[in-house]
Order: sequence, then structure tokens, then C-alpha cells
Amino acid sequence: MNRYEEALNTSRLITTYYPLHSTGWNLMGLAYMGLNKFQDALKPLERALQINPHDSAYQAYRIIALRKLKRYGDLLQYYEYLTEEEPDNLKAWFNRGVLLHRAGRFLEAIESYQKVLDKNPADSRALLNKGRAHQALHETHKAITLFKQVIHIHPENSDAWFYLGQIYTNLVRLAEAIVCFDQVLRIDPRHVKAMIYKAKILNELGKKQQAYQMIHKAKSLDPDITNQMAGSLVHD
Repeated sequence: MNRYEEALNTSRLITTYYPLHSTGWNLMGLAYMGLNKFQDALKPLERALQINPHDSAYQAYRIIALRKLKRYGDLLQYYEYLTEEEPDNLKAWFNRGVLLHRAGRFLEAIESYQKVLDKNPADSRALLNKGRAHQALHETHKAITLFKQVIHIHPENSDAWFYLGQIYTNLVRLAEAIVCFDQVLRIDPRHVKAMIYKAKILNELGKKQQAYQMIHKAKSLDPDITNQMAGSLVHD
């Protein structure tokens, strides 16, 4: 802690004597971040960027501070600017998609993920997130196709299996859903949500003892989420 305080004092001296140099302002921002004062860090970091707007490290530090503060609107504005300035920046397009997705702007998110996929069709994160956006829009066939693409590229991707299982559950294709959740639990034996979904299906199929055993296992791993998701299946 003392080192960050020392760094903060040093940065104040630097900015006093060299106010037009970005180094001192950046150091001040980093010192505040080290002290977990992310709101205080923003002003000096933005001052550093005003002096040296193309420094990628300064940009990265500001992004970290904005994320810590959950300033998602400011982050989205930054990535929208960046994708205009650097249309081949796939990381920026992906992050723009994530923020649009978070804001419930699913169609725009899909367009951003597609920008990534146009350059890299095998990008599993973009495929998965695009599938999730279609799932949110109830575009079931498109979502299934994308989740299957992820599984084809990365058979051990538990998220793709889980979301595919969710869709099959909603479609009452229970046998296929069970297969998906079994795959999730093979890959990640502590995946509580998959346990709960599987337990619900087992309960629907009349296999109540297996359902209760699955729920108790899930409850031992995460009582809070089990209580939220499982409802009447949870018992003592």
C-alpha cells in the first residue's frame, strides 16, 4: 500500500513540474488504481490520453478503470469509436458486441460478432455469443446451428453444450437435452446449473429419486443458486 502512496506523491511532483508530459499523469492514474480508487484514476488517465491519444497502454488502463466502475456506456462509446477508426480491429468488434449484448441490443450485437466471423469464421467466442444473441431473440434454429458449430470446432466447450441443452429443454426435446447436460457434466463435473436442468428433466420423466440425488449434489456445491433455480425440487 505504501508503494502506491509513494507513487502517487511522485506522480504529483512530476505533473507539477511537467504538466504537458503524459508520463506523470499515467503514473498518477496507475497509483490510484493500485489503491482501488478507480474513479480518481480516470481523470489523470484521461489527461494522459489527451496528451498522447494513441498510446495503447494508456487506453488499456482507462478501459480497466471503466470496467471496474461498470461504466459500460462509456466503454461502448469507446469501442464504437475504435471500430470506426480501425475497422479491422477484431478485438474491438468483439468487445463492442459484448457491450451491445449486455445492453439488450441483440441485433446490433449480432452485427458486431459477424464482423469478427467475417475475418475469422472459426472464432468460437464470437460464434457462441452470436448464438446467445439469437437465443435471446428466440431465433432458435440459428442459435442451435451456431452452438453446434462451436461444438464441432471445440467439442469440450461446456458453454455451447449447456446453451444447446437449454434450447432442447425449452423445445421439450428432453432426450437430446439430457445428452447435452451429460456432456457439460463430463467436461465440468461441478457445473451446478447443468445439474439442476438435468434434475428437472429427470423429474419430468418420473425419475424422481435420480432427480433428488442430482439436486442434493448441486445444493452441496452451491446452495444459493440451487434454491433460486430448482424451486420445489430442493428438499432436506
